[in-house]
Amino acid sequence: PGSFDPSTGTHSTVTTTTTAITTRQKLRGAHSSQCSMSLGARLWRGRPHTRGGPRGRLPTIVPRENELQTITITSTCLLSTSTCTHSTTQDARANANANANATIFAFNALEGRQSAPGTVRQGRHSSSTASSSSPMPPIPPPSQQISRMAQLPVRRHGPQEPIVVKAFTKYDNIRETVRGKNKAHTILSAQAQQTEWRIKRGLAPPDWRIILQNLIESTPVHMRQPVRIDLDGGLTLPFIHKFVESLWEIRYRTGCDMQVVRGESFVVGEGNRQREYDHHVFLFGDKTVVEGVLREILTHLEMFTLVTNVDETKTVPSLQPIFPPQDPEHIPDLNTLLLREDSPFEEEGLLLSWRGPLFRRIYKTKLRAKDIPRPNKWTTDSFEEYVRALTLSRMEPSLESKLYRHPGDHRRAVIEQLLLRFSDPATGLAVTGTAWKMALKFIVNDDVLNRKDARLLNDIMVKNGYKMTTEIYNIMAESAYRTKDLNTFQQVLRHMTDAGLRPNAKTWLRFLRIVEAEEIKRYILHAMDAKNFFIWPRLVRKVAKEVAEHDIYRAISLKQSFHDFLASQDRLYGPIWLSNYSGNRILDVLGRYNKVEDMKALAKIMFSSRDAQPDIITLNTCLTHCHLHNQLDEAVNFIRLFEDSGWRYFDDKVTMGLISEGAWKTRKPHMASVIWRYANLVNATTSRMRSRVEMLLGNKTPGKLTSRLTRLSAPGTTTTSEAAMKDFVDELFLCEYNRAWANGEAKPDQDVWNSGQMVNLMIKWYRTMHVQYKPGVRLSSLLRKALDLDQQNHADCRAGKNIVTAPIKIPIASHDDDDAPPPPLSERAFDSIFTDPGASCTLNSSSG
Repeated sequence: PGSFDPSTGTHSTVTTTTTAITTRQKLRGAHSSQCSMSLGARLWRGRPHTRGGPRGRLPTIVPRENELQTITITSTCLLSTSTCTHSTTQDARANANANANATIFAFNALEGRQSAPGTVRQGRHSSSTASSSSPMPPIPPPSQQISRMAQLPVRRHGPQEPIVVKAFTKYDNIRETVRGKNKAHTILSAQAQQTEWRIKRGLAPPDWRIILQNLIESTPVHMRQPVRIDLDGGLTLPFIHKFVESLWEIRYRTGCDMQVVRGESFVVGEGNRQREYDHHVFLFGDKTVVEGVLREILTHLEMFTLVTNVDETKTVPSLQPIFPPQDPEHIPDLNTLLLREDSPFEEEGLLLSWRGPLFRRIYKTKLRAKDIPRPNKWTTDSFEEYVRALTLSRMEPSLESKLYRHPGDHRRAVIEQLLLRFSDPATGLAVTGTAWKMALKFIVNDDVLNRKDARLLNDIMVKNGYKMTTEIYNIMAESAYRTKDLNTFQQVLRHMTDAGLRPNAKTWLRFLRIVEAEEIKRYILHAMDAKNFFIWPRLVRKVAKEVAEHDIYRAISLKQSFHDFLASQDRLYGPIWLSNYSGNRILDVLGRYNKVEDMKALAKIMFSSRDAQPDIITLNTCLTHCHLHNQLDEAVNFIRLFEDSGWRYFDDKVTMGLISEGAWKTRKPHMASVIWRYANLVNATTSRMRSRVEMLLGNKTPGKLTSRLTRLSAPGTTTTSEAAMKDFVDELFLCEYNRAWANGEAKPDQDVWNSGQMVNLMIKWYRTMHVQYKPGVRLSSLLRKALDLDQQNHADCRAGKNIVTAPIKIPIASHDDDDAPPPPLSERAFDSIFTDPGASCTLNSSSG
């Protein structure tokens, strides 16, 4: 067995016949002085017995002695559990429960109670782990993450506000304040319905303290340091491919957290020598689970024995550091290495060559759910592709009203098809756990009424021999976050623990996401740190997603500059804390305070980051706040920023609707005309845009858009008239369609009697154009020209000048082969999709 020498700080080596499996542990230094954490939380319900009294404080943190936890693994000892050697004691879980009781004791102290730890009333999960006379056990020293957070002020939550509702904030802009009130009202209404539902059934209200105590008691303590598996550089790629595939199967079955890091070469030293480090895998989680994974790896190691050049008489230098220590300046940080998003599914094929599925993103369909084609032969791959095709399909509301009876029926039909396919005996051998997760995520996505369907799907899978896992329960708990329902989360957690399953980091993160009160989140983070969750840098990054909104609010209240805020985040969460989710939440807060320059700076940082690339939600967040602050010029600047970063054209309906709303609100007809024709060309018009144009062309809303153009004159004349205004509006919104009509390309078969028919004919003509053509210029350049022209027209009207302006033309270009929109679903070749290349499988057209 390998051993650690504290005097030299080195490890002895472990020799195996095939690959080097090592455990490299870091000595964690203890705190030199005691540190006190003052969290001072007000509970989410009113407490008459504590109102007006002094705030409670958590007990002083008592530092423990330095300890090093290692797992020594050899190829012989792992075959039997009794011969494994460990440096940690067997009562580690008892110490963790003692720490949990100390945390619960702190909760009771805040309420003025004198109850013993672990005696909180919690129904089926009540426990009493200590008597009232027993002393409170010491709390372990917090990690650097918790110690840094303890020094930051807490954004207080209202004493009467539920902890699942964001703290009310009054902004300088009244529209932002009203928008925040409306969102809070929606959540409060849902909370009132949940309370009424519980009262009718005689259920007690949920308590976050009970949920937290149950999580603490049922979650095992994670190892302080990850276990590292080195893959020698002499291994062949087929060996690595098969090894990584087996690791992912073990991960799904055991729930052990894994990370695969690719080997690379870099330059160190004065001689610019190339240094290389091998592929390796990090294992995290409970010590027992990690031991089982390592035992399974070594037990089945003969199936990977493709290495023939290993000399058994020589020591494999596998216990050396990841990077050579000769040049520390060129050695990357271990946390930075672990935060990388490397996966075995890289396009470069260094670890695994893998052909991805056809349906990766949400797509629009014109078929009913029952008409989506099914493969002729059910295999595991074809079944997963069919489930993915169902769950990613979306239908336009206008088409859904024609194909179905009520709005939202397409989603209902998809759920029915999923239940039919999973219960079909013909697909029994093709059903997989991955398909189960995809279907369950779709069912519990955003509808509370679908919980019965989710339970039915779980019953079908259990009946077919599948077991409920922690991941399945975490998916069920996702609906609790979307509805902000603590009672649902508490029930899911109870079923999970009753089934003998243990919560993992995802369970804790879902609970952290439900809670909006920062002081309560501090308690949750402190308990997560007691379980050693924060040794995994990726988990720290996920925590940064949930508390980023509180961090930016705190920075604004403390009047920090944006540069100082980013520096403080780097110190708090590490160098790669920013993600797309956290960046969008920070952008939302910056937009509420109208900090446009900081929003642009953050968007540029996100574009330069590999793991925080902006998406359409990022753009719509920026455009929303520009619309609320009546800043159309800044909205155009944001679109130009996205175009400069590689975005070609925009086909999102929310984006088009936000720009159109701003143009109509500020009375800019040329800008409204450009966005209307551009949206038609990319097939992204909204119902509000169509109704507005229909009413304008029918002269039902005179003066709404052109009220500032008081001196519009007809061509060749100097007097204003209503006819000139009518011709001006028709030319703005019907210019391309009028020319196509005149040339005979878009002439209808029957006469047009009203503006509604005209708009419908124009939309149909634009849809035919959308298949063959796309906008030939940037949207930002078109909007900038239209905005400048509208501003010039308004200035001329104020100066008393007559105005004669023509609409801005939108050049079009044909679709390139690689830029063409995807064909309809019915035209896709499913025979080469649902099975592996070379397999014989054809589409059964009679199956619908």
